[in-house]
Amino acid sequence: MFSKSFSQTKLFQLDRNQIFYPIILILTCLLYFFYTFQKYDIVPSDDYVYINTGYYLTLPLTQNYLGFFYPLFFKFIFFLSGFKNVLSTIYWTYYGLSIGSFLCLYFYLKSLGAKRPISIFIASSFLFSDYQIFLFPKISFFCFILILFTLTLIQKKDLFTKFVWITVLCWVLGYTRPEFFVSYLLAFAVTVALFVAEKRYQQPKNFFSIALPILLFLFGVLLLGGQPLGNRGVDAFKQHFVLNYLSWHPEVHLENRNRSEFTFFRKVFGEVNTMSDIFRENPPLFFKHIYFNVLNYWKLSTNLLYHFCFDPLLKVFSYKIKYFLMASPLLLLFLINIKTSFLVLKGLLIRYIRNNGLITCVILLPSFVSVVLIYPREHYFLFHLVVALSVIAIVLDSLEFKRHSVVFFLKISMLVLFVMGSAMSNIETQKKTNHDKMYEYLIQLAQRHKLSLVTNEVFSPIFFKEYIDKYQINTFKNTPNQNIDAFLKSHDTHVVYLEMKAIDPSNQVLASFISKDYENYGFRKISAYEKLNYLIFVKKGIE
Repeated sequence: MFSKSFSQTKLFQLDRNQIFYPIILILTCLLYFFYTFQKYDIVPSDDYVYINTGYYLTLPLTQNYLGFFYPLFFKFIFFLSGFKNVLSTIYWTYYGLSIGSFLCLYFYLKSLGAKRPISIFIASSFLFSDYQIFLFPKISFFCFILILFTLTLIQKKDLFTKFVWITVLCWVLGYTRPEFFVSYLLAFAVTVALFVAEKRYQQPKNFFSIALPILLFLFGVLLLGGQPLGNRGVDAFKQHFVLNYLSWHPEVHLENRNRSEFTFFRKVFGEVNTMSDIFRENPPLFFKHIYFNVLNYWKLSTNLLYHFCFDPLLKVFSYKIKYFLMASPLLLLFLINIKTSFLVLKGLLIRYIRNNGLITCVILLPSFVSVVLIYPREHYFLFHLVVALSVIAIVLDSLEFKRHSVVFFLKISMLVLFVMGSAMSNIETQKKTNHDKMYEYLIQLAQRHKLSLVTNEVFSPIFFKEYIDKYQINTFKNTPNQNIDAFLKSHDTHVVYLEMKAIDPSNQVLASFISKDYENYGFRKISAYEKLNYLIFVKKGIE
């Protein structure tokens, strides 16, 4: 006779959470696969530049490429895919970045001590939010994953070791998004300070921790084309100041041509090339710009957090959501033990600040400065979610209910509401734009015929040009030998693919071709993609 039943042996004594939550994570990833591809599009963004750079990237670099590690990441992806079917490859890459963000966020929140149901609920809310799906450029998700992954790994390490890791992280981030190079310098300075203050120099092995950031710096200078610092911040300030200025003066309009914002900026500030010059030239406008940035960041962050937290509920309750939001705090106050919850919350916040406050500040400080000084872009808010979602997890984790049965009821209710809201969102909200359909249309044309294509746009053709037999870039100058008329007379061309924003409005020959002359060359105008700011002209008989 066995003293224990077979099912009670240690071999089968597994914590059910070890099976249940991995299954939930896998199912969530699978559900997102079917959910997101009804909404996804590859829209014009900085990612076009990074993808194109990654496709042609060679080492060693002769110049500092913008965001080196992100193009390198694409280079690796293209290598795995055999450099074929770029459009499909990018779709899978974006899906992987979303899933990577979801998983890293879940494990990061769990590393903070948040309960698994809370961690997976917050991570899933993020994954299925329209903010996550429609946010571009995706380089921000690449950085987001690196930040969360590193913070998860170092959560239980001592402060000095944490800053060694953070220095390496910020160096990588600095060669991905240049503003993080400031974080690298700050992290290295703190590492050196701790090295001295804690007398780490008494142990020779710790000297490697100081040598490593220096070696990385030299590696960047010698092999990666230099330091990722420069005058880019000033150009970004000029571009985004114009955005604020146009919002103050709606009667003012920019010319429809490339870099017109810089011409407009010179009319307001004159010829200035540094931030100090800009400040000295017009302090009132400088501070007005900063004030509106802070105001707009507050509006942006509260709006995004609201939709991030309540989008599923909005779909279920519709306009009655306001009653739900008013009733929820009152219901919670009735159900929770207020004193105990407050004491737990206080302890959790103190622990979070002690363990993560300084390192988080060092990582995120440049992005906060960019928000205030330049403009509150949505992709910066993604980095700040590291703090916001940590605080939300801590608050939810601190709630102590008077009855345990209430906890189970709330878990089931929120799960049902979230699933219902996500399903309704999927039905109602489809793809906002259809750039992918445009690229697929050109690919289908090229698969049926050997095409010769000319375009005035550099980056988006990366998605379809592997199928094009002959491919040329031409900005069509407004001169007799360089205009579109001269080009089409000397080249056998099947498709003319034009980005409308890149067209010089003073180019009368090109304007005439677009309006009516294309028929004289035997082209048919494809108007389906004009709303995307692209014009396509196809030789008759090709389709």
